[in-house]
Amino acid sequence: MAAKKYSEQELLGKTKLGLRDVLKELGLEFDNAKSNEEIIKMILTAQKSGGGHNVDNDPDGDEEDNTAGNVTITCGGSTGVFQVVGKSIAYCRKEFTASHNIARDSEALLNGTKMADENHILKDEDYLEFVKKSGDKL
Repeated sequence: MAAKKYSEQELLGKTKLGLRDVLKELGLEFDNAKSNEEIIKMILTAQKSGGGHNVDNDPDGDEEDNTAGNVTITCGGSTGVFQVVGKSIAYCRKEFTASHNIARDSEALLNGTKMADENHILKDEDYLEFVKKSGDKL
């Protein structure tokens, strides 16, 4: 059964705790420092872009599938191609920490660009790399 697709009006009626539950449903990371308006925008963007692992935005199947495709994920010597289009960087960090040995303090690079917002939704053919800053020499 597909997760519910929320309207802006429904989300405006939710508390921060309720919004956190919706984020969890969509596989997005909750940040208590964000305002309710920012969280609602993140949810609506994820739903619009096909984000979330159970959201059925097109039950009739007459629109293009925004979650089709693959993302290459790499960390050190571990590389793989996964069907995580529509998921967040934070979801991938959590899901692949063990298999790719992703360090807690590693930085996420998406297509070569450092990503401060790990709630960014991945697209087909993205290249996600987790890198750990090495020590500086004196």
